[in-house]
Amino acid sequence: MRAWLYCRVTNGWDADSRDHLALQKAELERFCAEQGLTVAGATMVTGSGKKELQELVRSGVDQDAYDVLVGVSATRFGGDILSLLQMGKALAEQGKGLCMVRENISTHPDIVLQSVSEPSESQEMRGLSL
Repeated sequence: MRAWLYCRVTNGWDADSRDHLALQKAELERFCAEQGLTVAGATMVTGSGKKELQELVRSGVDQDAYDVLVGVSATRFGGDILSLLQMGKALAEQGKGLCMVRENISTHPDIVLQSVSEPSESQEMRGLSL
């Protein structure tokens, strides 16, 4: 499965921003490696990123460039929850998904993330049965 990394910082294009973008990219690359995802590409954005994100969603679907769009956090995709939900829906309608690593959320049916709040099987076996 192919992943496209989306990294964004809100401030200008200075050395500090480049460092933060590089850290986001490294975190997403580690996540993809752990999930068995192939990194197909990455988009690095400063500022609101709204136009770049819309273009990435549109062109990624048109060109079949990725299966899942991966970001560090929902906040990197923008602050508007309605826009985020609409983007997730648009991707899902094309068989693509959206993944927000820190929130442990994936909308792609083939990417199942274990919630940090769910007990592992070994924890369940040691606990009380209800």
